[in-house]
Amino acid sequence: MKDEAVGYAHASDLSEGALARAAEAVRAVKGGHSGHYAEAPGRTNRKLYGDDNPLGQPAFETKVKLLEGIDAYARAKDPRVRQVTASIAATWQVVEILRADGETYRDIRPLVRLNVSVVAGEGEPRINFMDKLKRVRPYIIPKQAKAIADGEYLQTPAELRKFKQYTLCINCMLCYAACPEYGLIPNYIGPAAITLAHRYNQDSRDGGRDQRQEEIAATEGAWECSFVGACSEVCPEHVDPAGAIQQVKIKSTLDWYTEHLMPWLKK
Repeated sequence: MKDEAVGYAHASDLSEGALARAAEAVRAVKGGHSGHYAEAPGRTNRKLYGDDNPLGQPAFETKVKLLEGIDAYARAKDPRVRQVTASIAATWQVVEILRADGETYRDIRPLVRLNVSVVAGEGEPRINFMDKLKRVRPYIIPKQAKAIADGEYLQTPAELRKFKQYTLCINCMLCYAACPEYGLIPNYIGPAAITLAHRYNQDSRDGGRDQRQEEIAATEGAWECSFVGACSEVCPEHVDPAGAIQQVKIKSTLDWYTEHLMPWLKK
């Protein structure tokens, strides 16, 4: 695709000739001209995929049994295995191509992905989530304190939407179990704690961002994240801690530039 020109290529087989035609179509668009009208691919009754939908087959119980088997197998391989995270993701699409000459081609595109992550370690496991949680101050630090008699700290629906997603965390610790960085760096503050810090940093009623940034933007904070994204995949509440951590990195970067290039703004 370039400007308003788009090139398409399709074939009924995966071969060197088909790939060459696809490359030629892309090259024509990139060069700034429309190229030529490609000859229609030959029809065939050969089906590369069946009609089974992987979203519904096999049954949920069978998928759970498979994941349990993977977990048991990985843990049996080595006594040092501490965490095993396995997940199955599937998509199913019906693709239809309508050519300008009236020819129609249809196919089914199923995709199943199996993810397995194993974390091994020696010695006593360190379960210190509560310590990490305390470090990020997961509570509102009012910009201006006021007496209870003065009423609530008011907030608009738009202000609430900025952080509501991050309030859904239930502290199940699945994100820590899935995080490869936490397995390698035990002092890493971790997905849930950083996400909760980000939740309060986004709250219009809060004034404690600078205090939290000293923790979550430091060596053991957001910058230890390599953005594998496993924490967001396993989150049962769809909090998306991986996305929250990347937002923390952006904010931290802007803080650094502001401090060094426009220091008068910090006064």
